[in-house]
This record gives sequence, C-alpha cells and structure tokens, in this order.
Amino acid sequence: MALMRGTMASPPSTASAPPGQKSVWTSITRSACMGGSPSTGLPSWGRRRQRSGQARGDPTRRVSPNGANQGSRTAKESVMHQDEIPVSTALAARLVDRGMPQWAGQPVRPLAATGTDNWMFRLGGDKVLRLPRRPSAVMQLRREWDWLPHLRGLPLAVPEPLALGEPDDGYPHPWMVLSWLPGETLHARPPANTMASAEALGNFLTALRDLSGEGGPIAGSTNHNRGVPLTGINVATRQAIGDIARQYPVATLMALWDDALAAPSWSGAPLWVHGDLSPTNLLCTGGRLSSVIDFGLIARGDPAVDLTPAWSVFDGAARSAFLSRAGIDAATIRRGKGWALYGAVINLAYYGDNHPTLSRQAHHVLDVLMDDA
Repeated sequence: MALMRGTMASPPSTASAPPGQKSVWTSITRSACMGGSPSTGLPSWGRRRQRSGQARGDPTRRVSPNGANQGSRTAKESVMHQDEIPVSTALAARLVDRGMPQWAGQPVRPLAATGTDNWMFRLGGDKVLRLPRRPSAVMQLRREWDWLPHLRGLPLAVPEPLALGEPDDGYPHPWMVLSWLPGETLHARPPANTMASAEALGNFLTALRDLSGEGGPIAGSTNHNRGVPLTGINVATRQAIGDIARQYPVATLMALWDDALAAPSWSGAPLWVHGDLSPTNLLCTGGRLSSVIDFGLIARGDPAVDLTPAWSVFDGAARSAFLSRAGIDAATIRRGKGWALYGAVINLAYYGDNHPTLSRQAHHVLDVLMDDA
C-alpha cells in the first residue's frame, strides 16, 4: 500500500509488512484512572531506590532503547534525540488542512506530553494525529497501517488507522491519523478493578497470539528486537546495567538477568507480540482496562516480551491472575522478568530523568524485581 495523500485505511495484504520502528504513545499522558492501591492488587508509582545520594542517570553515556550507544547528552536537555524535528501545533494544523481536506479546519490540540518517537495531537474530538519526531520512527507508520486492521475483534479496543499523510510544508516525513480511544493511561494510578483488568489483559494476549501470523513480520532489529531470544539483547542489557551502577547494585541486577538468560528459550512457533506493553500504552475507562494502544513494535516472536505488565502494573493476586492467563509456562515467566529488567535499565541509561514518566516506571520495575529476588 503506497503512502498516498489522505489514503484511507484498508486491510493488510498477505505480504510481510515493511520494517517498523518504535512508536511510543507515552505522549497520551491523560490523568490516570482513579482508585486502586498496593492493597487492591496494583502498586502505587514513585517508590524508588537511590544509591549513596548520587544523581540518577549518567549524562555522558547513553544507550538507546534499541541497544545502540547514542553518545553524550546533558541531563538538562529538553530534546530527547539529537536527530528529532520539532513540530508546532500550527504546522500540524497546516498539514491536516493541506493533506486531509475532509478534516480541514478541525481543532488541533497538542496532548499533555510528548512521546519519545512521535509528536501527538488530538484532531477534532475523535482522532489522533501522529507525526514522527525523528527518521527512525517513520517505518512504524507502515507497520501499524498494515497490521492494525488485522487486530479487529480482539477483546480490548485497539486504534483504527484512518489515513496517511505525505511530507509537506517543510515537514519531511509521512504521518498518520488514527481513531481516538477514550480512557486514561495507567502510568500514574491503577484502575479501581485491578483483578478484572489483569484478567482482561491476559485474555487479550491469549487472543492476540491466536491470530494467524501468515505474512507477519518476525521480531528483530526492525522492531527494536522485541520478542527475540534474550541472547540477542544480552550485550545491551549488561551495558545498561553498568551505566546505572550509581543507582542500583550491579551484582543484584546481573543475577536477575543471568537467571532470565538461563531459562529455556522459546521453542514454539513465533507468536504475535505487542512489544511495548508499558502502563502508558494501556487505557482504562470506568475503573478497568479497556484499550491497548501503540502497536509500532508488533511482530511475531517470543511471547515472554509481553509479560512485563506483571511487574510494571500488577501486584499480588492481580499479578498471579495475569500470569495464569498469559504466562504460558514457568520458563516464559522467567524470560518475561528478563524483558522487564531490560526495559527498565535501558530507559534509565538512555533517558535518565529527561522523561519523568519512563523514569518513574523504570525505578518501580527495578524495585519490584529486586524485592522479588
């Protein structure tokens, strides 16, 4: 499917979708669902471990979320990536007016916070406008465009791709319009009904894995390696652990990682994985989980990568309920812990405190993993 001005969405072809890059919807930082506490099955955010009173993050060395060394950056920089392109509300509105005449004149409003790979704006009352903020985020548009229609009918709502826009008015990348899903992200507070939410997410992952994978992309470098064998991210994980040594005991984190590596690898057929089930990509309405967003890393691979909510979102009985539905077996759960560790240390090593939401989530996950060790 070519990138055409105002192209409307259609089902994916049977051919493999083009390579994609991470599309983080962390910019949809709406106020979180009310209710919940550690006693109701989900932990509260913000509990952190500080080491020797030293500052968090090493501003002189960064490892990107896909494991690449990004060179030096200061912790005070507001720019997340050295190659990103700024997008104003006025520019976003002009792109819509010029490229999507069916929606020309509808209000364009920036969302409360920016994502790591995309600028996000609400278009009218029922749409989301997403513009890649750097070149490496462009390919994810095609991946979601091709495969989101394949996910219709899953037990939780997913975004619907509506149209693709062309580069214009000095903005060099294609961009996309998707349906707006109501709800609040889980990044700040949990939903009131934690057990139902845990069961719903477990059932969602089971249904996702059961979808036909014919022609679907295989996990690898084109989706930031989400769903590859843990050996494929071993070097990056160990480097990131070393980079945050001033905050956490290296020996403890290395032991957690070694245990995950020692778990039997996935020997079944590659299954569909979301690849980025952070709390910011889960929405709740009416006190329970209702939607899953940001499928820029979707691929077929090891399902362990999608177990990270067990340690980033759920606790106690809710964690057990989630894993009983989505965990598959003990080896997959051990590898899932490894993926949770990987995501936390990579984000802390790369973003430091430049992205407060990701920083809080990463500290929380490491606290949980260390407490369970």
